[in-house]
Amino acid sequence: IALGVNDLVYQNHPVGSKEDIFPSEPSKNPKTFMGYMGQILSRLRKIAPNSPVFLVTMPKDGHGERERGALQRKLMYDLADLFPSVYVIDLFEYGPVYDENFKKNFYLNGHMNPQGYYLTAKMIASYIDYIVRLHPKDFEMTAF
Repeated sequence: IALGVNDLVYQNHPVGSKEDIFPSEPSKNPKTFMGYMGQILSRLRKIAPNSPVFLVTMPKDGHGERERGALQRKLMYDLADLFPSVYVIDLFEYGPVYDENFKKNFYLNGHMNPQGYYLTAKMIASYIDYIVRLHPKDFEMTAF
């Protein structure tokens, strides 16, 4: 799930914390970034209780968003701690910096170009492979 970046960067939603999440009673979650993310994960758990879920962190950028990215990274790990079978794809820590040079090669008019999306898909697929190999028992009943 790579949702919420726009909420953190461009909207004025309160961020909240893991204390905003009531996994068994998501209607109690307040209207914060974390409350909404908790509602999404609670619904996924209701629909598919044993399916693995991968949360994606924001990558580091070259424009001073590192503080916000570090906060979002912490929040993704907090969510993973609250719900079973939730894993973090940590592009903030292990992905490239999305600086001007990166954007020159992988962006067009403010959004990723086909090469950027292809690179992102390869990074995420590689990271999922790493997580599966690190936790093989967690995935023995998962169809990919």
